[in-house]
Amino acid sequence: MPGPTCGLPGVVLHEMATGQLPFRGDYEQAVLYSILNEPPEPITALRSGLPMELERIVKKCLAKRPDERYQSMDELLAELRALQRSIESGTDRQLPAGEKDLRPTVAVLPFENRSRDEEDEYLSDGIAEDIINALTKVPGLCVAARSSAFHFKGKNAPLEEVGKKLHVGAVVEGTVRRAGQRLRITAQLVDVAEGYQVWSERYDRVMEDIFDVQDEISLPIVAQLKVKLIGAQRLVERPTENDEAYQLYLRGRPLICRLTVESMQKGLELVKQARELDPTFVEAYAAESLGYMSLTVMGWMAPNEGGPKAKSLADKVLEMDNSLAEAHISAGLAAMFADWDWPAAEAALRRAVALTPTKPDAHSWLAGVLMPIGHFDEAIAEAQRACELDPLSVLANNRLALCQLFRRDYEACIESCRRTLDLDPQLAIAHFDLGLAQCFSGRLGAALETFQSACGLLSYDPLLHSGFGYALGKAGRVDEARSVLAEFRTQQEKGFPCSWLISLVQVGLGENDAALTALEDAVQQHEGLAVFTYTFEAFEPLRSDPCFQALMRQMNFAD
Repeated sequence: MPGPTCGLPGVVLHEMATGQLPFRGDYEQAVLYSILNEPPEPITALRSGLPMELERIVKKCLAKRPDERYQSMDELLAELRALQRSIESGTDRQLPAGEKDLRPTVAVLPFENRSRDEEDEYLSDGIAEDIINALTKVPGLCVAARSSAFHFKGKNAPLEEVGKKLHVGAVVEGTVRRAGQRLRITAQLVDVAEGYQVWSERYDRVMEDIFDVQDEISLPIVAQLKVKLIGAQRLVERPTENDEAYQLYLRGRPLICRLTVESMQKGLELVKQARELDPTFVEAYAAESLGYMSLTVMGWMAPNEGGPKAKSLADKVLEMDNSLAEAHISAGLAAMFADWDWPAAEAALRRAVALTPTKPDAHSWLAGVLMPIGHFDEAIAEAQRACELDPLSVLANNRLALCQLFRRDYEACIESCRRTLDLDPQLAIAHFDLGLAQCFSGRLGAALETFQSACGLLSYDPLLHSGFGYALGKAGRVDEARSVLAEFRTQQEKGFPCSWLISLVQVGLGENDAALTALEDAVQQHEGLAVFTYTFEAFEPLRSDPCFQALMRQMNFAD
């Protein structure tokens, strides 16, 4: 039964939003039965035009299990205030049925690099990304997310097509030419429906003026879209006074997000240099923390090396600026992977979402925290919100697929995987998710075909090969599965942390005792992938074993 702390507010919110009580019956016992056994009807089904985020909040208040509800009124109020801010700023997109969203919408495409040096690509991309971040701050203006806008990089797509796919009425495009410290930047705003240029300008500046130029571009765009600015008239803040540090950061941050060992390592080194050049550059600290954690989770860095470094940097970021969403994302991931502190991880990611409700990464990472602990419905809702905000994002769509895989909604997972692979056919983890969804749903032949094809086309990826080994074991192709194990044993001897991957292959072979031994080693070594064990169907044969249960308690999972 909903408890007195947050169950009663849920009842009140439901009645205020819909005019109806969530639990009804003709007599007292019927009402009690409804409270204990029946989910309340979604508020958006009872009244059109209500925000989906409000529905999620009410649903969480009224959850049957106490541990799935808000644990304090402060937590509930923080989410209601975040919803209020998103409504006031025009970022909540739920509209009454039949009504058209009349708020101005814009996408900033990656600027074209016209410098002689191809290495200056990072600069043109960085300028466009900073303008996106600046425009996102403007209340009442809907801005296409960076990943979706950058999907069109180098494709020369007609602006009408861009407008339709991104659901925007205007597009910003531009060019950057660099010669030494001199910059020539052009920008133009185009009405995609009419096909005419609304505004354009050229700027000749030096590198140290780059933030001023970005502000000079952003402000007239806002004016042309007829959006009223409130408060300070500066949109682009200078994150560092050191131009070299800023350039290193621009080059490194995108590489960390590409999910390949080479790009992550290179990106990590660049943002580390940026942080060393300017010890006050908080965004560089946050990117470095994310880099160490990502390498650790993917198994490309020893946990006892990457985890503590990521956590130390995350603590430093919070100390420097706890109003920065990236600071709370870093802290949340450190709590999740380094400390196995699930309440702290969830609280940090919720704080990141509250600070930037239109930031897809915050919703996506919150889904990533909720998924391993079994809060599947909310994880799916957060992943879907990230996809709504950034529909062409490879990472957002893949996170949704992963959440669906863990919830065992395999048809939806397969569909999300195919959508992700349409965006990036080279993403190994999407092939991993697709193969396992096929395997778990009884399509073993299709799973083997998926894994074999991906392993043949892509460069070696340990996670992908472990999924292939699991499927081979399930298919009774024992020798081939053991060949995958032998590869991992060789890498393990070289110091590569792959006990969890070995455990996955062994459980596919039905070697449960050996799988438990490998899993125990993965937990003792604090391998990042171990956090995905508790709710993962592959490990279902081990779930009743007391040793498995002890390992899960060691990682602070509930029984």
